[in-house]
Amino acid sequence: MRLFVSIPMTHSMKHSLTELQKEMVRKDFRGNFTRKENLHMTVVFIGEYEDPDSVLRAMERVPVPCVTLELEKLGHFGQLYWAGTRENPKLEEYVQALRKEFRKDGIPFDPHPFLAHITVARRVAAPKGAAVAVPRDHMELSHVCLMESKRGEDGNVFYREIGRVTRK
Repeated sequence: MRLFVSIPMTHSMKHSLTELQKEMVRKDFRGNFTRKENLHMTVVFIGEYEDPDSVLRAMERVPVPCVTLELEKLGHFGQLYWAGTRENPKLEEYVQALRKEFRKDGIPFDPHPFLAHITVARRVAAPKGAAVAVPRDHMELSHVCLMESKRGEDGNVFYREIGRVTRK
């Protein structure tokens, strides 16, 4: 199973992110835009792992913090474009606490530094010097989800929620 822990986007945030994608298209960005139903923020990427129950148990030991995510900027890693959120120390602490619990239980995860972002497009060809305004929006973190990433018969990637931990 290909697993990751994510923050699902609210309806309002998904709307803002799809408006951002439309603005990118209007400004002649070309690429594979993330489908609305797949918009999320990955907090820990686990990868191939066959014991989702142990991941959920570790997740349940880390309280979900009271965090506000605020859209702030458009960035990219090469041809992958993302919407970034304002820096948030509580979110950083949460990610580090999750990773600590995963290490204790021998659950593998991608060790790269965490950067709070939502992928909006892949394999992007961007016009030189094009500027795109990022809609101002925010959301309160209410829960995190353990997700499985699968490829459908049509070749599209889809995500299936395996479980969630709700803020108390």
